[in-house]
Amino acid sequence: MDLDKVGDIIVDNFKQALEEKKYKYGNPPRGTKLGNKVSSGRLKNSISAVSGRDSIQIKMEEYGIFVQGGRRKGDKGVPIDALLKWIKQRNIRSRDMTDRQLAFAIQKNIKKFGIRPSNWFDEAIDKMFDDPRFMDVFETTVQEEIDLKLEEVIDILEGI
Repeated sequence: MDLDKVGDIIVDNFKQALEEKKYKYGNPPRGTKLGNKVSSGRLKNSISAVSGRDSIQIKMEEYGIFVQGGRRKGDKGVPIDALLKWIKQRNIRSRDMTDRQLAFAIQKNIKKFGIRPSNWFDEAIDKMFDDPRFMDVFETTVQEEIDLKLEEVIDILEGI
């Protein structure tokens, strides 16, 4: 199997999963909205695949695991500096608070309610199996394996 091609397909699917506007944010009862998981683009741009002889290693920024699994309510607070960057990247404004006050309010809310898991890894992997590029690589590999086995059987039968 061409693992370089499969790695490229996985990377594409991971990036697409982050870009989709389908992740809920906000807390009921006020309702929830949908957004993507790309703020600065740092996580998305960090995703890469390294192919070995019989494996593929996916690399990305370490915080990708937190985007995947969310944050439990009551956990340690999110760093204020990280929230300030996020507020600027998302161009979030408050009518009556400074950015720093807003960051503290968001931190308090995250501590109180947590952050929903996005499960973007899982969705990207699931979609990969529907990706025609993956199916093409897979079918080609299976056909090559069948051809090799048939040649082995024919060689054995010719020797009898």
